[in-house]
Amino acid sequence: MKKMNFQFITSVYRLNKISRKLVLFLASVVISVLFFIIKDSLLKSTGVDYSNIYGELNKQGIYDFGDYTVQVNHLIKSGKLEDNDKILNRYPPGYPLLLYSSFIVSKYFNINLYYLLFILAALFIAFSSVIIGEIAYLIYNSNLLAISAGLLYASHPYVLQGLSKIMPETPFMTFLYLSLLVFFVFIINNPNKLIYPVFIGFLLGIAMLVRPIGLFLPIILSILALFLLKKVVVIKRFAISAIILISSVITILPWQIYNYNHNQRILLSSDEVASILDGVSFNNHPSKMQLDLPSDVDSLARYLSTSGVTTRSDFFKIAHREFTKQPITMCKLILIKATRSWYGAFGQESRKEKIKIFILGVYATLTFFALISLKFNQRVIFIIGISCLVIVFYFWAMTILVVSMVRYMYPIFGLAVIFIPALLRNTRFLIK
Repeated sequence: MKKMNFQFITSVYRLNKISRKLVLFLASVVISVLFFIIKDSLLKSTGVDYSNIYGELNKQGIYDFGDYTVQVNHLIKSGKLEDNDKILNRYPPGYPLLLYSSFIVSKYFNINLYYLLFILAALFIAFSSVIIGEIAYLIYNSNLLAISAGLLYASHPYVLQGLSKIMPETPFMTFLYLSLLVFFVFIINNPNKLIYPVFIGFLLGIAMLVRPIGLFLPIILSILALFLLKKVVVIKRFAISAIILISSVITILPWQIYNYNHNQRILLSSDEVASILDGVSFNNHPSKMQLDLPSDVDSLARYLSTSGVTTRSDFFKIAHREFTKQPITMCKLILIKATRSWYGAFGQESRKEKIKIFILGVYATLTFFALISLKFNQRVIFIIGISCLVIVFYFWAMTILVVSMVRYMYPIFGLAVIFIPALLRNTRFLIK
């Protein structure tokens, strides 16, 4: 009788767990569909019909994949990321291959590519919502709060933007959040199962192949594992950190070998220096609106952006030299880049940036009050909280290094919404 009762309770728990994920997944899809329908209707009311535009272009053999058009079109024509034996490595291969797969599916099933790309983005957002919900459940042990966190993510303006544009951040965030969920479960519940660090490294490797901004994340999580696994012997902690690093390196190794065979260089993306130079081209770029910068900062930024360097090391040498000459001006430049990282747009349009400042204000305020309501002396909250804080600073630093625009900071907003449901934690109507 006791065994039957135990089986019944276990079955109810499992059903409850599955139901939470299913509700969150379906709700996220509904939010994406509603947003897409409203956005599409508004565009059509202005005479813009992207589904028709895509359809007509596709009939002519023209396929628009945003910044990834060149890479994907070469995959369509030849099945290779090469142009006359020259490797197309401005971006890592993960997202171009994903877009290419979408093209194959659209051709095979005769689906409009415009709608298929929306479906792809909506699915990634739904999976990310479920993952965010599961991380939140580790903190609150409440279905309602977990679902609330997932819905906050699914309805975030920056997340919904991934339905309007071809953005690699959308799948990148899915793999990043999944690696973090596995990391948290491993640190909190299963520090002796070494398959977890293997999977963490693999997921981070996939994330890197989608967005090169994730390059140093395996190092970050390896260091976090060293400090958070206090009850694990030191040698084993170092072994776990090594496994995360090795697993991530093995995951990206085929792309590294492919690069080396073609240009004798080991790299993730050849766009590194271009992005750094773009990051200091405030008033020296044809696609950007002019900013009202201090004259000394404007002069320094113009000089750095036109330095003509071809490697990161050369850029840093010039930056270091200028820092020794004019340290105050360089510090002002870094401060401007650090501030703009939270709201900046690539084109520096004032109207767009004001909207982003408003969005930042709303979510930052909610996150702040949620954080001060939590007790960080509790082990689970401390582990997740300190890990998220370190990752926030990581993305902030990487964004300062390249183009200071909030798009590169999108992953941290998913981490922020994990904590916002804490504002509801003490209400009486909450259910487990």
